[in-house]
Amino acid sequence: MASTDPRAPSGAPNPIEPPRVDPDPADPRSPVAHATERRARRAYELSRMRRALLAASPVLALATIAALVSPSPTRVVPFAILSFGAAALMVWQSRSMSRAALVGMLAGVVPLALSLAANQWHACGPHGCASHGFSSFCAPACALGGLAAGLGVGMSAPRTRSAAPFWIGASGLAWGVGALGCACVGAVGVVGLAIGLLAGVMPAWSVRAARA
Repeated sequence: MASTDPRAPSGAPNPIEPPRVDPDPADPRSPVAHATERRARRAYELSRMRRALLAASPVLALATIAALVSPSPTRVVPFAILSFGAAALMVWQSRSMSRAALVGMLAGVVPLALSLAANQWHACGPHGCASHGFSSFCAPACALGGLAAGLGVGMSAPRTRSAAPFWIGASGLAWGVGALGCACVGAVGVVGLAIGLLAGVMPAWSVRAARA
């Protein structure tokens, strides 16, 4: 038989209900805790993204300089986008890859500076130096700068067996930053940069692999 509240009118059933308990916000299973965790996670990821974009901003500064100095600034744009995106992704990914991004940007400045200087000396013109081949100043400058960049990456790489992402990331970013200047030479300059970079990286990689 259902119990009734004595204050209720006679004959009106009033079942006794258990008291309503609000969810504890400190309980990790509560919706409030889940919402708070999602907001904190979102804020953390946004903070990491802003930090990554800020850390990659030197690439945009270097690309601006290259575009102003280069006789063919439109060739700079694809490498600027690629390098900026790669640098930001590396910084966002982990602390070790942040260091790889820094090494890659600094190493890439060498072929960038050499290629722009050679371009000013040689005056390649808006159509690049591809027609001059490796007899021009620009293509050898790219290869020589790539060699120096590769040696820099090799000397900065950590002495661990799990350093492959560092080598790949730093070398790739050094190539992208260097290509901001070598792009004015055309495919010859970009390929020469890659060959020089590999020539500088591979000996150091081989020595580290043998010692590991």
